[in-house]
Amino acid sequence: MVEERGAGSQGWQFFRFLEELLAALPGVTELEAERGGALATDVRADFVARFEGRPLLLEAKVTTPQTPRRLREMIWQLQQAWTAYEQLHGPHQEPRLVVAFPGVLSQQRQTVVRAASVEIWDGAVLQRMARAVGVDTPEFLAIPEEEEPAVRREPADELLRRLDAIPAGKTGWQAFEQFSEDLLNLLFVPPLNTVIPQSSTENGVNRRDFVLPNYAPADSFWGFLRVHYPAATSSSPMRRTTRGRSARRRCCSWPTISATTAPDWSGCC
Repeated sequence: MVEERGAGSQGWQFFRFLEELLAALPGVTELEAERGGALATDVRADFVARFEGRPLLLEAKVTTPQTPRRLREMIWQLQQAWTAYEQLHGPHQEPRLVVAFPGVLSQQRQTVVRAASVEIWDGAVLQRMARAVGVDTPEFLAIPEEEEPAVRREPADELLRRLDAIPAGKTGWQAFEQFSEDLLNLLFVPPLNTVIPQSSTENGVNRRDFVLPNYAPADSFWGFLRVHYPAATSSSPMRRTTRGRSARRRCCSWPTISATTAPDWSGCC
């Protein structure tokens, strides 16, 4: 079910946008939303309708599901909704099971979803559909890659060019360290504060390659981490490997959370 439907939240905006879009699409009839329709509530789908004569069950996710567990849960929810629909109405022709979210999935994740006979309406697809029927889109909806302004791509493209040019071994460590600092600033600032390089712990025993002060609002993801894990910084040790053909495999930084320390960063991107 779509998350955070409180007034002003992205969840509420996304739900309303999908409702308006489905109502405007040619071929959609008998539309019900879970919050106001008995059928949608009974089958526990965010939207139930008929689309071009076939049953349509749509699950909305304001947070784009990027982990295997979330993908499995999403697929299971739609399959359970279809089972409930058949119990109410008897066997029907093949349904359209759809998941909608504002972001985009990697090709690997898309393959997993489509293998379960679930359609993907991601941000780019929703943008095109909405334009075709004149429905306004939320500002947080992803745009098709080919339409992304070059000025928005330039910082990331420049970092990739720099990374490809960094030599392996000791000769490239300073350039890699500066690249890592710039990468963290691009990815996480804001909402985190600017990276502090070579920061020591209070007792001076340990030195962190990078620290990102976390003073994000308490109702945000990073604010949640700060409130529930006793640390106001994210530390980021950067490691280099030479595995694989591309220099891009040298950068390592994904967070793992400890209950007693700041989020630490390890793994390979």
